[in-house]
Amino acid sequence: MNGPKQGTPPQEQSSPRLTEVGDFDRETEGYIVIAPLPEEAREEVNRLQAALAQHIPESALWLPQGDQLHLTFASVISTDTDYLQERADLFQQAAPQVDAIMPKIASGLQDEIVTFNEVRCFPAAIIVTGLDDGSIAQARNEFTENTNLPMGTRKPPDIIHATIARFRQPVDMDQLHSATASLRINFPFELDRLQLIHETKMYTQAHEVVKEYPILEAD
Repeated sequence: MNGPKQGTPPQEQSSPRLTEVGDFDRETEGYIVIAPLPEEAREEVNRLQAALAQHIPESALWLPQGDQLHLTFASVISTDTDYLQERADLFQQAAPQVDAIMPKIASGLQDEIVTFNEVRCFPAAIIVTGLDDGSIAQARNEFTENTNLPMGTRKPPDIIHATIARFRQPVDMDQLHSATASLRINFPFELDRLQLIHETKMYTQAHEVVKEYPILEAD
C-alpha cells in the first residue's frame, strides 16, 4: 500500500511500526476540485512543518509547499480508478456539468470560515483537520447531486483537511506520534476560491488549473 488515495483523508488503523513511503515519482491523470490555502494559512502550515522537521530527519519528509497546499473539495475524475474509457474523454463529458454548478457552489461559500484545529498523523501522511459551520459538507452534497460523474469516481472527503507532510523514508510511528504530540494549531481563515485542476503527478506535485471559481465577498 503506497499511501492514502488521492483526494481522500487517510483512514485510521492499528498503528504499524513504520510509516509508508509515498509514490512520489508516479505520474497520474486526474481532475479534482480543490480550495487552495490562502497565504496566511500556508504560513501557519509552514510553521508546523518547521516544527516537525526539528524532530524528524528532513530527508525522511516530503513537505508540500505553495500551491500544493489545499483542501480537497471533490474528485471529478479520480487518479486511482480503472475506468472503461480514457480519463480525458470522461472529463470532457463531465466538464459541462461541473462548470454549470461550480459558480453557484462558490457563491454559497461567501464568508466561509475554516478553523484548522488539530494535527493528526497516519502511516501515510500528516494532516491538519478543520471545522466550519457545515457549509463545505453542504456544498459537497450539492456538487454530488448536480453532477453525474463516471462510475468509480471517489466520493468527496467527509472531513476538512490539508496534507502537510508525507514520507520519503520510513519513520517509526512511535517517534512520529511523539513529534506531533506537541504541535498545536487553532487558526481561522477564509476561503477565497475553488479551482478545478488537472493533476499529472501524485500529490499535486504537478498540476494545472483548468478553471478558477472565485468566492466573492457578500455585499
